[in-house]
Amino acid sequence: EYDATIASGRVIRYEINDDTVVDLIKRSTPVYVTVSKGPEPVVVEQVTIPNFKEMALPQAQQFADDNGLLLNLVEEYDDLAPVDTILSQSAAVDAKVDSGSSITLTVSRGKLVLVPNFSGLSKQLAAAKAQEAGINAVISERYSSRPAGSFISQSLSGGSEYTSGTMLELTYSLGNKIVVSSYIGQPRAALESWVTELNANGAGLRISVTETQNAAPKGNIIQQDPANTVVAPGASIQITVSKGKMIFVPQLVAPAGSDYSQAITRDQAEAACEELGLVPVFRAEAKSDRLPGEIWSQSIAPGKDVYEGTTITLKYNPASVTTVVPDFSGQTKEQVIAAGHLKKLKISFTEGEQAVPGQAGKIVAQSVTAGKTVAAGTPITLTISPAEVTLPSESTETGG
Repeated sequence: EYDATIASGRVIRYEINDDTVVDLIKRSTPVYVTVSKGPEPVVVEQVTIPNFKEMALPQAQQFADDNGLLLNLVEEYDDLAPVDTILSQSAAVDAKVDSGSSITLTVSRGKLVLVPNFSGLSKQLAAAKAQEAGINAVISERYSSRPAGSFISQSLSGGSEYTSGTMLELTYSLGNKIVVSSYIGQPRAALESWVTELNANGAGLRISVTETQNAAPKGNIIQQDPANTVVAPGASIQITVSKGKMIFVPQLVAPAGSDYSQAITRDQAEAACEELGLVPVFRAEAKSDRLPGEIWSQSIAPGKDVYEGTTITLKYNPASVTTVVPDFSGQTKEQVIAAGHLKKLKISFTEGEQAVPGQAGKIVAQSVTAGKTVAAGTPITLTISPAEVTLPSESTETGG
C-alpha cells in the first residue's frame, strides 16, 4: 500500500491470524506482511492550450493564472499589429500540457519608431514632426548664448529606438538678451522673485545687495544698476536696500506699583509699536508686583535708536483676573481714585459737553455698563458734568 512516510519496499506492518499462537510461531503459521509502495503518485492536471492570439494580453494572463500556467513574454516590433497584440505562442492550440508549464507568448511592441534628429528644425516644425512620428514631445525654453528660437538639445538621441509612452523634451533658446526693469521703490522681494523665475529658465542672473539707512520703508530698493536696459544671461544686478528710518524706542514699562493710569497694557504697547514701526513679540510671564495685563519688561532699552521694523520682546503679566464694573454715577474723580478703581480698570476721565443740573464735577456717564464683568485693566471712559453757566439777568428801566 502507499505510505508517504515509509520508503518503497519497506515493511509497514505484519499480522498473524492464528489464535493458537502466543509467544512462538511455527513454520507453518501464516504471517501477513504489508510492504510500502512509497508516496502515492501525484496526478498532474492537464491544461488544454487555447488560441492566445485571439485574446487580449490581460485575458491571456488571467487564463494562465486560473490554470496554473507561467507566461513568458517576448516583445518584438511589428508594423501592423498594435502594441501588446499577441503574435504567436510556443504551445500549439488545443495541445495539452501539465499545470505549471511555461508558455512563451510573442507580443507586439508596435511599429518601430526611430527618434528623429530635431536640430535645425523650428519649434513648430519639430512639434509637427514628433506628432507625425507618434512621439510624445514637450518643448521647453531657456536662456542661452544662442539667438531666440534656436534649437539647443533633445532628451532622446537622434536615431535611437523610441519606447511608446516616453516623453521627449526639446529645448529651444529664449535668446541672449534680458530686459531688466527698474525696481526702485519696490520691495527687494519683488526683484528676487523675478530673478528666480528667469533663473529657472537658465538666465543665471545674480543680485548683489548693499543695505543702508534711509527714510524709505525697510526692504525697499533705493538704487539699482543696471535698470531699464538689456543684459546678457549671467549678469549681476547691484541694488541698495533701505534698512528703514531710525526710531527711538519708547518707555513701555511703568514703575513698579503703578496703577492703570500709568501702566502700559499689552493692547497699548501693541498700538504704540505699530505706530512707530516696531515689531512686538509678547511673552506672558507672571510678575507678582505688576497689574494683570501690564508690560513689565522690554528687550530694548527706552531711548535707544533702532531701525524701523526691529523686533522688540515685551513681557507682560497674564490678564487672568476679572472685575465687575461699578456704577460710577454721582461720584467725583477724586472719589474714584481714592477708592482704588485705577488698580482694577484703566480709567480715563473726560468732561461732558453739556452740564447736567446739580451734577457739576460728578460722573454722569460711563463707557462700560455698570455690573458687567470684564478683564482687569479694561479701558473705561467716565464723563464728568461741567459746571452750570449762569447767565446775567437783564434789567428793564421804566420811564414815568
